[in-house]
Amino acid sequence: MRSYYILRSGRLSQKDKSLLFSSGYDVEHTLFEDLTEDEQKNVVQKSWLPVEEVDSIYFFGETDTNSRALGLLGSHGICAHYFNYYGWYTGSFVPRKSLISGETTVRQSEHYLNEEKRMVLAREFVSGSIYSMREVLRPHSEKNAQIKTIMDEIKGLQKELIKQANIPAVMGIEGNTKIKYYMAIKQIIPDEFEFEKRVKHPPDNAVNALISFVNSLVYTAILKELYSTPLHPSVGFLHEPFERRYTLVLDISEIFKPLIGDKIILELLNNKRLRLSHFDKDLNYCYLNDSGRKVVVSAFDEKVKSTIKHKKLKKMLSWKQMIRMELYKIMKHITKDEQYNHFRLK
Repeated sequence: MRSYYILRSGRLSQKDKSLLFSSGYDVEHTLFEDLTEDEQKNVVQKSWLPVEEVDSIYFFGETDTNSRALGLLGSHGICAHYFNYYGWYTGSFVPRKSLISGETTVRQSEHYLNEEKRMVLAREFVSGSIYSMREVLRPHSEKNAQIKTIMDEIKGLQKELIKQANIPAVMGIEGNTKIKYYMAIKQIIPDEFEFEKRVKHPPDNAVNALISFVNSLVYTAILKELYSTPLHPSVGFLHEPFERRYTLVLDISEIFKPLIGDKIILELLNNKRLRLSHFDKDLNYCYLNDSGRKVVVSAFDEKVKSTIKHKKLKKMLSWKQMIRMELYKIMKHITKDEQYNHFRLK
Protein backbone atom coordinates (compact mmCIF):
# COMPACT_ATOMS: atom_id res chain seq x y z
CA MET A 1 0.00 0.00 0.00
CA ARG A 2 1.27 3.46 -0.86
CA SER A 3 0.18 7.08 -0.87
CA TYR A 4 -0.15 9.06 -4.11
CA TYR A 5 0.63 12.79 -4.26
CA ILE A 6 -0.99 14.56 -7.24
CA LEU A 7 0.26 18.09 -7.82
CA ARG A 8 -1.43 18.85 -11.14
CA SER A 9 -5.09 19.73 -11.68
CA GLY A 10 -7.47 17.26 -13.26
CA ARG A 11 -10.28 14.80 -12.73
CA LEU A 12 -10.49 11.60 -10.68
CA SER A 13 -12.87 9.03 -12.13
CA GLN A 14 -13.70 5.37 -11.84
CA LYS A 15 -13.10 3.15 -14.83
CA ASP A 16 -13.06 -0.63 -15.02
CA LYS A 17 -13.27 -0.80 -11.20
CA SER A 18 -10.05 1.18 -10.82
CA LEU A 19 -9.13 4.84 -10.41
CA LEU A 20 -8.11 7.07 -13.31
CA PHE A 21 -6.68 10.56 -12.91
CA SER A 22 -6.78 12.69 -16.06
CA SER A 23 -5.36 16.14 -16.64
CA GLY A 24 -4.78 18.48 -19.59
CA TYR A 25 -6.76 18.88 -22.81
CA ASP A 26 -8.82 15.96 -24.04
CA VAL A 27 -8.05 15.57 -27.77
CA GLU A 28 -10.91 13.11 -28.09
CA HIS A 29 -13.26 16.10 -27.89
CA THR A 30 -10.95 18.80 -29.30
CA LEU A 31 -9.04 18.58 -32.57
CA PHE A 32 -5.31 18.55 -31.86
CA GLU A 33 -4.64 21.08 -34.64
CA ASP A 34 -7.11 23.50 -33.02
CA LEU A 35 -4.99 23.69 -29.86
CA THR A 36 -2.37 26.37 -29.33
CA GLU A 37 1.29 25.39 -29.17
CA ASP A 38 1.23 25.59 -25.37
CA GLU A 39 -1.97 23.56 -25.22
CA GLN A 40 -0.47 20.89 -27.47
CA LYS A 41 2.29 20.44 -24.89
CA ASN A 42 -0.37 19.73 -22.29
CA VAL A 43 -2.48 17.16 -24.08
CA VAL A 44 -4.37 15.01 -21.59
CA GLN A 45 -2.23 12.85 -19.32
CA LYS A 46 -3.85 9.77 -17.82
CA SER A 47 -2.57 8.03 -14.72
CA TRP A 48 -4.01 4.78 -13.43
CA LEU A 49 -4.05 4.33 -9.67
CA PRO A 50 -4.30 0.61 -8.86
CA VAL A 51 -7.04 0.71 -6.24
CA GLU A 52 -5.80 -2.36 -4.35
CA GLU A 53 -2.45 -0.63 -3.75
CA VAL A 54 -3.67 2.85 -2.73
CA ASP A 55 -3.50 3.87 0.92
CA SER A 56 -4.24 7.62 0.58
CA ILE A 57 -4.37 10.22 -2.20
CA TYR A 58 -3.22 13.83 -1.76
CA PHE A 59 -4.58 16.40 -4.21
CA PHE A 60 -2.67 19.69 -4.49
CA GLY A 61 -4.30 20.99 -7.68
CA GLU A 62 -7.87 21.79 -8.74
CA THR A 63 -9.57 18.39 -8.78
CA ASP A 64 -13.09 17.29 -9.55
CA THR A 65 -14.61 13.83 -9.23
CA ASN A 66 -17.95 12.00 -9.14
CA SER A 67 -19.92 9.71 -6.87
CA ARG A 68 -18.68 6.55 -8.62
CA ALA A 69 -15.05 7.43 -7.86
CA LEU A 70 -15.92 8.36 -4.27
CA GLY A 71 -17.79 5.08 -3.91
CA LEU A 72 -14.70 3.20 -5.01
CA LEU A 73 -12.55 5.14 -2.54
CA GLY A 74 -15.03 4.38 0.24
CA SER A 75 -15.31 0.67 -0.51
CA HIS A 76 -11.52 0.29 -0.37
CA GLY A 77 -10.97 2.45 2.71
CA ILE A 78 -8.98 5.09 0.81
CA CYS A 79 -8.73 8.60 2.26
CA ALA A 80 -8.45 11.57 -0.11
CA HIS A 81 -6.89 14.79 1.22
CA TYR A 82 -7.35 18.17 -0.49
CA PHE A 83 -5.11 21.25 -0.45
CA ASN A 84 -5.82 24.62 -2.03
CA TYR A 85 -3.73 26.74 -4.40
CA TYR A 86 -1.50 27.89 -1.54
CA GLY A 87 -0.95 24.38 -0.21
CA TRP A 88 -3.31 25.03 2.70
CA TYR A 89 -5.16 21.91 3.88
CA THR A 90 -8.89 22.26 3.12
CA GLY A 91 -10.32 18.88 4.11
CA SER A 92 -10.48 15.15 3.56
CA PHE A 93 -12.80 12.54 2.17
CA VAL A 94 -12.84 9.89 4.87
CA PRO A 95 -14.71 6.62 4.17
CA ARG A 96 -17.30 5.36 6.60
CA LYS A 97 -15.47 3.75 9.53
CA SER A 98 -15.16 -0.01 9.20
CA LEU A 99 -14.36 -0.47 12.89
CA ILE A 100 -17.22 0.85 14.99
CA SER A 101 -17.55 0.25 18.73
CA GLY A 102 -20.39 1.80 20.69
CA GLU A 103 -18.59 0.95 23.93
CA THR A 104 -15.43 2.76 22.82
CA THR A 105 -17.37 5.87 21.80
CA VAL A 106 -19.28 5.92 25.09
CA ARG A 107 -16.10 5.46 27.17
CA GLN A 108 -14.28 8.06 25.07
CA SER A 109 -17.09 10.56 25.70
CA GLU A 110 -17.06 9.75 29.43
CA HIS A 111 -13.35 10.57 29.58
CA TYR A 112 -14.00 13.87 27.88
CA LEU A 113 -16.90 14.81 30.19
CA ASN A 114 -15.09 13.76 33.39
CA GLU A 115 -12.61 16.59 34.05
CA GLU A 116 -10.27 14.45 36.14
CA LYS A 117 -10.06 11.71 33.52
CA ARG A 118 -9.71 14.26 30.74
CA MET A 119 -6.85 16.01 32.53
CA VAL A 120 -4.86 12.76 32.75
CA LEU A 121 -4.84 12.43 28.97
CA ALA A 122 -4.43 16.15 28.28
CA ARG A 123 -1.33 16.35 30.49
CA GLU A 124 0.12 13.28 28.82
CA PHE A 125 -0.40 14.72 25.32
CA VAL A 126 1.35 17.97 26.27
CA SER A 127 4.11 16.07 28.05
CA GLY A 128 4.55 13.99 24.89
CA SER A 129 4.66 17.14 22.78
CA ILE A 130 7.34 18.67 25.01
CA TYR A 131 9.32 15.42 25.02
CA SER A 132 9.26 15.39 21.20
CA MET A 133 10.41 19.02 21.00
CA ARG A 134 13.30 18.28 23.35
CA GLU A 135 14.28 15.30 21.18
CA VAL A 136 14.42 17.56 18.12
CA LEU A 137 16.62 20.09 19.93
CA ARG A 138 18.86 17.60 21.75
CA PRO A 139 21.46 17.03 18.98
CA HIS A 140 21.84 20.79 18.51
CA SER A 141 22.10 21.64 22.23
CA GLU A 142 25.50 19.94 22.44
CA LYS A 143 27.01 22.63 20.19
CA ASN A 144 24.89 25.64 21.11
CA ALA A 145 24.76 26.95 24.68
CA GLN A 146 21.65 29.05 23.98
CA ILE A 147 19.73 26.03 22.78
CA LYS A 148 20.91 24.11 25.85
CA THR A 149 19.53 26.88 28.05
CA ILE A 150 16.20 26.83 26.19
CA MET A 151 16.03 23.05 26.59
CA ASP A 152 16.49 23.41 30.34
CA GLU A 153 13.69 25.99 30.45
CA ILE A 154 11.43 23.67 28.44
CA LYS A 155 12.21 20.82 30.83
CA GLY A 156 11.20 23.08 33.71
CA LEU A 157 7.86 23.82 32.04
CA GLN A 158 7.28 20.10 31.55
CA LYS A 159 7.63 19.58 35.32
CA GLU A 160 4.99 22.25 35.91
CA LEU A 161 2.35 20.23 34.05
CA ILE A 162 1.37 18.14 37.07
CA LYS A 163 0.51 21.32 38.99
CA GLN A 164 -2.00 22.56 36.43
CA ALA A 165 -5.63 22.19 37.52
CA ASN A 166 -7.53 22.74 34.26
CA ILE A 167 -7.28 22.43 30.48
CA PRO A 168 -6.58 26.14 29.76
CA ALA A 169 -3.64 26.02 32.19
CA VAL A 170 -2.26 22.90 30.48
CA MET A 171 -2.67 24.60 27.10
CA GLY A 172 -0.84 27.60 28.54
CA ILE A 173 2.16 25.42 29.37
CA GLU A 174 2.11 24.06 25.84
CA GLY A 175 1.91 27.55 24.35
CA ASN A 176 4.83 28.87 26.42
CA THR A 177 6.87 25.82 25.50
CA LYS A 178 6.30 26.34 21.78
CA ILE A 179 7.42 29.98 22.02
CA LYS A 180 10.73 28.85 23.50
CA TYR A 181 10.99 25.92 21.10
CA TYR A 182 10.68 28.14 18.03
CA MET A 183 13.28 30.50 19.50
CA ALA A 184 15.65 27.53 19.37
CA ILE A 185 14.50 26.46 15.89
CA LYS A 186 15.36 29.96 14.66
CA GLN A 187 19.00 29.31 15.59
CA ILE A 188 19.11 25.98 13.77
CA ILE A 189 17.79 26.97 10.34
CA PRO A 190 20.04 28.68 7.75
CA ASP A 191 20.39 32.48 7.96
CA GLU A 192 18.88 32.99 4.50
CA PHE A 193 15.48 31.99 5.91
CA GLU A 194 13.75 34.73 7.91
CA PHE A 195 11.96 33.41 11.00
CA GLU A 196 11.09 35.47 14.07
CA LYS A 197 8.01 33.70 15.43
CA ARG A 198 5.32 31.22 14.46
CA VAL A 199 2.65 32.84 12.28
CA LYS A 200 -0.17 30.68 10.93
CA HIS A 201 -2.98 32.68 9.33
CA PRO A 202 -1.56 33.39 6.86
CA PRO A 203 2.07 32.21 6.94
CA ASP A 204 4.18 35.34 6.43
CA ASN A 205 7.49 33.79 5.39
CA ALA A 206 8.99 30.62 3.94
CA VAL A 207 9.59 28.87 7.26
CA ASN A 208 6.07 29.48 8.54
CA ALA A 209 4.64 28.33 5.20
CA LEU A 210 6.74 25.18 5.40
CA ILE A 211 5.71 24.44 9.00
CA SER A 212 2.01 24.85 8.16
CA PHE A 213 2.29 22.64 5.09
CA VAL A 214 4.19 19.83 6.82
CA ASN A 215 1.94 19.96 9.90
CA SER A 216 -1.04 19.42 7.60
CA LEU A 217 0.64 16.34 6.13
CA VAL A 218 1.23 14.94 9.62
CA TYR A 219 -2.41 15.66 10.51
CA THR A 220 -3.69 13.72 7.49
CA ALA A 221 -1.37 10.76 8.23
CA ILE A 222 -2.79 10.53 11.76
CA LEU A 223 -6.35 10.87 10.47
CA LYS A 224 -5.78 7.91 8.15
CA GLU A 225 -4.46 5.72 10.96
CA LEU A 226 -7.25 6.76 13.33
CA TYR A 227 -9.76 5.65 10.68
CA SER A 228 -8.40 2.11 11.24
CA THR A 229 -9.37 2.14 14.94
CA PRO A 230 -12.73 2.29 16.78
CA LEU A 231 -11.82 5.70 18.27
CA HIS A 232 -14.01 8.68 17.33
CA PRO A 233 -11.88 11.42 15.72
CA SER A 234 -14.10 14.27 16.97
CA VAL A 235 -13.80 13.47 20.67
CA GLY A 236 -10.45 14.80 21.86
CA PHE A 237 -9.16 15.62 25.32
CA LEU A 238 -6.66 18.44 25.02
CA HIS A 239 -8.36 20.46 22.28
CA GLU A 240 -11.99 21.49 22.57
CA PRO A 241 -14.37 19.94 20.02
CA PHE A 242 -15.23 22.17 17.08
CA GLU A 243 -16.66 21.66 13.63
CA ARG A 244 -13.80 22.08 11.17
CA ARG A 245 -11.16 19.73 12.57
CA TYR A 246 -11.01 16.35 14.27
CA THR A 247 -9.86 17.20 17.79
CA LEU A 248 -8.44 13.78 18.69
CA VAL A 249 -6.26 14.01 15.58
CA LEU A 250 -5.07 17.43 16.79
CA ASP A 251 -4.23 15.90 20.19
CA ILE A 252 -2.09 13.11 18.72
CA SER A 253 -0.52 15.53 16.24
CA GLU A 254 1.09 17.43 19.11
CA ILE A 255 3.29 14.40 19.80
CA PHE A 256 4.28 13.59 16.22
CA LYS A 257 4.59 17.02 14.58
CA PRO A 258 8.07 17.64 16.04
CA LEU A 259 9.43 14.11 15.54
CA ILE A 260 8.13 13.74 11.98
CA GLY A 261 7.37 17.22 10.65
CA ASP A 262 10.04 19.41 12.24
CA LYS A 263 12.79 16.87 11.62
CA ILE A 264 11.85 16.85 7.93
CA ILE A 265 11.90 20.65 7.85
CA LEU A 266 15.34 20.94 9.47
CA GLU A 267 16.79 18.28 7.20
CA LEU A 268 15.44 19.92 4.04
CA LEU A 269 16.61 23.41 5.00
CA ASN A 270 20.01 22.56 6.46
CA ASN A 271 20.91 20.19 3.63
CA LYS A 272 19.80 22.86 1.12
CA ARG A 273 17.24 20.61 -0.50
CA LEU A 274 14.85 23.54 -0.11
CA ARG A 275 15.85 27.06 -1.11
CA LEU A 276 14.01 30.37 -1.17
CA SER A 277 13.35 29.73 -4.87
CA HIS A 278 10.96 26.94 -3.81
CA PHE A 279 8.61 29.54 -2.32
CA ASP A 280 6.36 32.23 -3.78
CA LYS A 281 4.77 35.22 -2.08
CA ASP A 282 1.35 36.73 -2.79
CA LEU A 283 0.86 39.97 -0.85
CA ASN A 284 1.36 38.87 2.78
CA TYR A 285 0.89 35.17 2.01
CA CYS A 286 3.96 32.94 1.53
CA TYR A 287 3.57 29.43 0.13
CA LEU A 288 5.48 26.57 -1.46
CA ASN A 289 5.45 26.49 -5.26
CA ASP A 290 5.01 23.25 -7.22
CA SER A 291 8.71 22.39 -7.24
CA GLY A 292 8.90 23.00 -3.49
CA ARG A 293 5.89 20.81 -2.80
CA LYS A 294 7.47 17.98 -4.79
CA VAL A 295 10.55 18.12 -2.58
CA VAL A 296 8.51 18.20 0.64
CA VAL A 297 5.99 15.45 -0.18
CA SER A 298 8.82 13.19 -1.33
CA ALA A 299 10.65 13.72 1.97
CA PHE A 300 7.43 13.25 3.94
CA ASP A 301 6.55 10.00 2.18
CA GLU A 302 10.05 8.70 2.74
CA LYS A 303 9.90 9.65 6.43
CA VAL A 304 6.55 8.05 7.32
CA LYS A 305 7.59 4.81 5.61
CA SER A 306 10.98 4.72 7.38
CA THR A 307 11.31 2.40 10.39
CA ILE A 308 12.42 2.78 13.99
CA LYS A 309 12.69 0.22 16.77
CA HIS A 310 9.69 -0.21 19.05
CA LYS A 311 11.15 -0.43 22.54
CA LYS A 312 8.48 -2.78 23.96
CA LEU A 313 7.94 -5.04 20.94
CA LYS A 314 11.67 -4.92 20.14
CA LYS A 315 11.11 -4.85 16.40
CA MET A 316 11.26 -2.29 13.62
CA LEU A 317 8.05 -0.43 12.80
CA SER A 318 7.29 2.38 10.37
CA TRP A 319 6.19 5.77 11.66
CA LYS A 320 2.70 4.98 10.34
CA GLN A 321 2.64 1.85 12.47
CA MET A 322 3.94 3.78 15.46
CA ILE A 323 1.06 6.24 15.14
CA ARG A 324 -1.45 3.40 15.04
CA MET A 325 0.16 1.80 18.10
CA GLU A 326 -0.20 5.12 19.92
CA LEU A 327 -3.89 5.23 19.08
CA TYR A 328 -4.44 1.72 20.41
CA LYS A 329 -2.65 2.68 23.65
CA ILE A 330 -5.19 5.49 24.05
CA MET A 331 -8.04 3.10 23.34
CA LYS A 332 -6.78 0.67 26.00
CA HIS A 333 -6.52 3.54 28.48
CA ILE A 334 -10.15 4.45 27.79
CA THR A 335 -11.69 0.96 27.64
CA LYS A 336 -9.41 -1.21 29.77
CA ASP A 337 -8.00 1.28 32.29
CA GLU A 338 -4.43 0.61 31.10
CA GLN A 339 -2.46 3.77 31.92
CA TYR A 340 -1.55 5.69 28.77
CA ASN A 341 2.04 6.90 28.53
CA HIS A 342 3.03 9.04 25.57
CA PHE A 343 5.33 7.85 22.78
CA ARG A 344 9.06 7.77 23.53
CA LEU A 345 11.88 6.93 21.18
CA LYS A 346 13.77 5.01 23.85
